[in-house]
Amino acid sequence: MDNCRFCPELNNQPNDFDKITNHIFRTRFIRESPNFVVFPTLGSLQVGHLLIVPKGHFLSFGHMNNVLFDEAETLLEDTRQILETTFHKSVIFFEHGTLSNHSRGGCCIDHAHIHAIPADVNLTRKLNETYLSQTINYLHELTRPIMNSSSYLFYEHSDRSRYLYNAPMVVSQYLRQLLAIELQIPEEWNWRTETNLERLELTLEKLRPWSNVKGLLDFSRVENNPVPICALE
Repeated sequence: MDNCRFCPELNNQPNDFDKITNHIFRTRFIRESPNFVVFPTLGSLQVGHLLIVPKGHFLSFGHMNNVLFDEAETLLEDTRQILETTFHKSVIFFEHGTLSNHSRGGCCIDHAHIHAIPADVNLTRKLNETYLSQTINYLHELTRPIMNSSSYLFYEHSDRSRYLYNAPMVVSQYLRQLLAIELQIPEEWNWRTETNLERLELTLEKLRPWSNVKGLLDFSRVENNPVPICALE
């Protein structure tokens, strides 16, 4: 938790995003619900590439409290609809499900986040070449591999079919690498070196009508207050 990249930003404290972007954005938060926030990612692989992030600190969605999953389902569907309407493309979702700080499952940020990307691609073929898949229906099923002490990969295709892969060993940013190849921009997979701020700025501009964030995030309705604050102490 001490190295979390998101918690300081969520709590309006000095943070890595402001350092990387030299404070050129007042905020990148677009949409919030009581327990989650949506914002564009550094290293966007498409305009409209968003992250769905819990306000509380969880290592992955599979670590979340059960009471949060209905809200998460609603927000994923709302995000899908706005991306489809705005960008006229299919939408996919994915997550590297971190088990622990020492078993990250290819994730390089220790705070749960699901990617939402408007992209007419299908990653199932490549994923099935490497990992055994199981079909799931609900996000709360992401708790299964965590309970079995395994990291995981989660992928939701544009037809709303969902796949879960037990994946204890994954290269860093594996799903971003697969997506970058499908989008024919293989050199742009690494968000650390390819920040793509122009895409981030365009995403903020195009989704401004959807925004409901007026200033600081609202933590007053977060489930199980107080929210863990990670590296702020």
